[in-house]
Amino acid sequence: MKTPISYYGGKQNLIREILPLIPSHKQYVEPFIGGAAVLFAKRPSEHEVINDFDNRLITFWKVLKYDFHSLQSRIRDTLHSESQYKESKHILKNMSEYSDLDIAWAYWVNTQMAFSFKLLGGFAFEQTDGRVKLALNKKIQFTDRLRQRLQKVEIFNRDAIDLIKRKDSKNTFFYLDPPYAESDCGTYDKLKEVYYRLLDLLPSLKGKWLMSSYPSQQLTDLRKECGWHHKDIDQNLSVSGKHTIGKRKVECLTYNYELNCKQQSIFDVIREVS
Repeated sequence: MKTPISYYGGKQNLIREILPLIPSHKQYVEPFIGGAAVLFAKRPSEHEVINDFDNRLITFWKVLKYDFHSLQSRIRDTLHSESQYKESKHILKNMSEYSDLDIAWAYWVNTQMAFSFKLLGGFAFEQTDGRVKLALNKKIQFTDRLRQRLQKVEIFNRDAIDLIKRKDSKNTFFYLDPPYAESDCGTYDKLKEVYYRLLDLLPSLKGKWLMSSYPSQQLTDLRKECGWHHKDIDQNLSVSGKHTIGKRKVECLTYNYELNCKQQSIFDVIREVS
């Protein structure tokens, strides 16, 4: 199953790399849920927790879970148009004046129509109908399966580091995807602070964890010092869904466990993401 939103910095393109690395566990915790690409792609766990500090995003996930059919109806009536995109931006900038359903709809519209999928960015004009087809596919795929997938998932809107401390146990698996400094989830300094707070916490965790992040010297040093396993993936950099010729980025996957009891085989992965 695929996520219902197109999220800047989302991990849809890394699903085939991430799923085979997930170990067996009882509790699954995603403190930086973002676009939830991994959650929707993986098998449901016995207990699942998602969290994000962005209350706009969490409002979307809560409405999808608790008022799905109202949101589905709004989305089905939505056209790919600059006027509706402008309306959605106005709602997200003036949230106190609108209902949770309005905010959830506006968030979905922004993730479909913003240039490069960046929240509150410019409208994504296209010379071809590719972007319109993408939005149409998202509307078609916005089915009750999404609501069902979230029925047993706990949803929080807290500081990620505090949540990790609360949920840490030997039976917990954390998938950690902290927002990158160039994302639209906060100021550069704030995002760097969250990243380094997370790195400081990781060595003390009792649970298993897998982190996807950008390269940093502190991460390199900790990998060596703590004996963490890792896999770095060189990728094409894309803008608005298109590859940018000559530009690359490195996704760093780091984890603190041996791969001797994986949750899913590569055959499961191929079947679930195809």
